[in-house]
Amino acid sequence: MNLSKDLAPNGQNDLKILRQVEFYLSEGNLNRDSFFKQEMQKRDDGGIPIDLLLKCNRMIAMNVTEDILKNVVGTSKILKLSNDGLAIVRVLPLSELGPRERRTILVTGLPRLSIGITENADVDNTSYRHSSKPNEDELRNITSASWELGDWIRNVFEEYGEVLFVSLPRYHHSNSLRGFAFVEFRTSKSARKAVKHMCLFMENEQWLVQPTETNEVSDCPESAWKPRLAAKVSFSPQQMLARRHIWRCCSRKNKQLIAAFKHLRQVGYTASNPCDRELFNYDF
Repeated sequence: MNLSKDLAPNGQNDLKILRQVEFYLSEGNLNRDSFFKQEMQKRDDGGIPIDLLLKCNRMIAMNVTEDILKNVVGTSKILKLSNDGLAIVRVLPLSELGPRERRTILVTGLPRLSIGITENADVDNTSYRHSSKPNEDELRNITSASWELGDWIRNVFEEYGEVLFVSLPRYHHSNSLRGFAFVEFRTSKSARKAVKHMCLFMENEQWLVQPTETNEVSDCPESAWKPRLAAKVSFSPQQMLARRHIWRCCSRKNKQLIAAFKHLRQVGYTASNPCDRELFNYDF
C-alpha cells in the first residue's frame, strides 16, 4: 500500500498529517482535483507548493505548520521535499488506472450527521427543508465528523485492497451527509473482493435490497415513477431498488444518477430510465 502505515512519526497526529498529505498527491485525488493538477504543471518537478497545502482545510484543522509538514514528509515512502524546499513532490509518477466505475463500490447505511432539521421532518424523504441554514460552528462540526467517518470507512475497506478515494455526498442546503459513500479502490479485483465479503455480513439487514432475477412483475410505465402513482404500482425488486436510489440519493442532473444506472444494468435491471422522460423537481 502507498500510505505509510508502517512508519512511526512523532505521535498519532503526525501519522494523520502524513496520510492526508499522501492523499492530496495520490492518484485518487489528483484524478479529480483539477486545481492541484494545474499547480503541479507550473513546476518542473511536478510538486505542490507547501504554502498551498497549508491552506487546505484539513491542514488548518490539524494546526500544521511548515516545519511540521516538512518533518512528516521526510518519513514518507512516496513523497519527498523538492530541491528548493518549497514544494512536496511524488517519488514516482502517477500510474495508469482502470475504468473508475469498475473500481468503485457504493456503501449505504451510514449516519447522515444531519443538523437543523425540523422536528416533524421525514428523514426518509430527501425533499425535506431545513429550518435554517447551519452556522459556521455547525458546519465545522459536520466537516470534522465527516473527516472522521471518511477515515473510518477507509480503514474498514483497506482490508480488501488499497483505497484511493472515499466520497461522502452531502445535501446542498444543509451540508449534511446523505447516508451513503463511494469507495474507490486501486483495482477492480479489490472492489469485487470487498463486495463479496461485506455482503456476507449484510445479507440479513433489512435496509439492504439485493437485486434478483424475476419475471413475475412486468416493467412499469415511466409515469408510474411519479410519487402520486408509485403507490398503486407493483414493482419488481430491480425497479424498487432503482426507484429508492434515485429518489433518496440522486439529483436528475447529478452524475451519480448515470453511474447508478450503470451498476443497476450490471445486476439485472432491465426497465427504462425514468429520468429520460420524467422531470424531478425535488429539493435536494
